[in-house]
Parts: sequence; C-alpha cells; structure tokens
Amino acid sequence: MAISDGEMRALARLARLELSEAEMAAQHRYINALMRQFDVLRGLDLAGVPPTSQSIPLAAALRDDEPAESLGRDAVLANAPDITDGCFAVPRILEG
Repeated sequence: MAISDGEMRALARLARLELSEAEMAAQHRYINALMRQFDVLRGLDLAGVPPTSQSIPLAAALRDDEPAESLGRDAVLANAPDITDGCFAVPRILEG
C-alpha cells in the first residue's frame, strides 16, 4: 500500500516539516518501503499465534515496595546548595 505524492505532502505538512523536493522524494521512498514491509506482515497467517503486549520477556525494573529506614534530615540536607531554617532554599519563582 503505497502513499501518493499528495498524501506525502499532507503528512509533511501535518508533521510541520519543511522539506526540499529532494528530501521529500527521499522520505517518500523510505515511507513507501516501510509500507511494503507492513504489507508483508499483513499477509502472514497469525491465526494460531496468541496476542502479546511485549515481544521479549521483561523483568520488573523497579524494586519491591517494602518499608525501609528513611534518611534523617541532616543526611538529606547534606548536599543541598542552600538551606534556610532546616529546609531546602530555592529561588522565588512567583511574585508576592
């Protein structure tokens, strides 16, 4: 399923791309090659293949959420660039 020149120009406009004629032609060839690959995938018989959400198995990237000892105030503030009254001091961003 190839896309037409008009569709390519519309895609470029929607993506707010300013492409020269040479760039437009190169991207048009690239997108049409990509669309041919999708046509190959559409032609596969996947009747017995169960749907998956991931193509490779993933392990949880986060640690288990278990209670632990928290840092004390002095340890937390030790690397702060500026401290006022035992709190982080940050620049004012609102007038008032």
